[in-house]
Amino acid sequence: MMASLIISSLLILVLLSVSANTDESHADCIPSIMVPRNTLWRARVTDLVMINCTVDTESHCWKNVDVSWCRIDNKSECRSLKHSDHMTTGRRSITESKVMLFLIFWKISMQDAGLYRCEIKSLTPTVSHAINVTVTESDPDCTPSITGPRNTVWRARVTDFLMINCTVVSESHCWKNMEVSWCRIDDKNGCRPLKHSSNIHIITELRSISDSKRTSFVIFWKISMQDAGLYRCEITSPEYTVNHTMNVTVTGTPAITVNVTDETHTPLSGEKWFYVIYFSVFVFALILAVPLVLSRGLKKFPKDEVTMTTVTYEEAEKSSVQD
Repeated sequence: MMASLIISSLLILVLLSVSANTDESHADCIPSIMVPRNTLWRARVTDLVMINCTVDTESHCWKNVDVSWCRIDNKSECRSLKHSDHMTTGRRSITESKVMLFLIFWKISMQDAGLYRCEIKSLTPTVSHAINVTVTESDPDCTPSITGPRNTVWRARVTDFLMINCTVVSESHCWKNMEVSWCRIDDKNGCRPLKHSSNIHIITELRSISDSKRTSFVIFWKISMQDAGLYRCEITSPEYTVNHTMNVTVTGTPAITVNVTDETHTPLSGEKWFYVIYFSVFVFALILAVPLVLSRGLKKFPKDEVTMTTVTYEEAEKSSVQD
């Protein structure tokens, strides 16, 4: 009887010890998921995208950790994801206590854009912060910009040749998808696209300045008063972008030469005035130089005559003495 009581007590102690050890091991197995707040992944359609989360727990707890991925729907519920032809999951050990979990999109589509979470359902349920996946039809690095100062003014006279331009900046591999156009702001503040005409020529093909900069032009062959106004350069693809307005002002003074008649008098240009002044100075200098030259010549001629007379007289005197 006493022996059976002792055996029973020992069995109870063993069971309590095993139960306590089990509880302690489970107490250590509280995993955590590490995902920074406001995590954002950007991708293009058909890109391979691999988002991840990091799970941290004790090394002996992994056999009881069940990690999965879910996507937040319109009702803010996180629906579990399943493997498909273009989506799968994976994992990679970082240390004994850390493992990185992956959600892989082989060829991501516009429908895959949304909010995703990494979650642990076993033991103590745990979820990560939401991971925002955005998908665009173009390269996220191919977002162009149009450079140029504010309040740009182009001034011209009627019939002048005028060429306005804008400079586009983008990554060197993005130019093949770039579409540039020009528009003119109307009375309703709308920007109406410009079209080729006999007077306006639009060069939409970008002229290269450098690998990352190119220029587009609008050419007015003979600008008129009707061409005055506000213009814009705009990019319609891959992403809509516009520049600051350019103010084109046209004055009524024509740039062409006007024929002078009896009834028409035009002021001399700066170049013509230069030639007139230059010629006047030359004539004035010539007028001053002529009397000076003449006066020197008149003084020289009498001296020569006196000398000649003296020589003749002396020769005549000598000849008379000899006789």
